[in-house]
Amino acid sequence: MEVLQEKLLNERSELTTKLNKLLAFIETEKYQELSSEAKFLLKQQARLMTAYSEVLYRRIILISEEIANAKQQ
Repeated sequence: MEVLQEKLLNERSELTTKLNKLLAFIETEKYQELSSEAKFLLKQQARLMTAYSEVLYRRIILISEEIANAKQQ
């Protein structure tokens, strides 16, 4: 596994952990007590974290494909 691929996997793993904690918080009573703006921002943060995770995943797949193609040549 390439160093970059390893870094991306670790970054995505850490991001997933943080995203799961945020999503769990959004389901709590404490979240419900927040202002509308705070709730909006937290939900937006969760959406952006999800999008970022998807980008990391696509980069990991691309690197995997490039490694496989290089080995075939």
